Amino acid sequence: MNKICKKYCELMQNKFPHVIDSIVIYGSNIYNISSSDLDVCLIVNKCDEKLKFEMIKETIFFHKQQNLKIDEEIPHSNKLIYTWNEIEEALFYAH
Repeated sequence: MNKICKKYCELMQNKFPHVIDSIVIYGSNIYNISSSDLDVCLIVNKCDEKLKFEMIKETIFFHKQQNLKIDEEIPHSNKLIYTWNEIEEALFYAH
């Protein structure tokens, strides 16, 4: 994992230690090729709107600090945070 990915994971785990269960990073940055934004999903047990807003804000701020492109094609509110229930539901309906 490259330094940017590791730095993001450490930041989010330190800021939200009892909220984020897993962090999934995918896309070009995982291969040390910074060609766009940091493609990431945060997997949580539960997340209220205030926490969701804080995690999105922190993710966008991190992108700006690292001079990464901020992909706004799909809003962070729709792509960044998933609960285990949402993942299970998606997998159930996938087959």
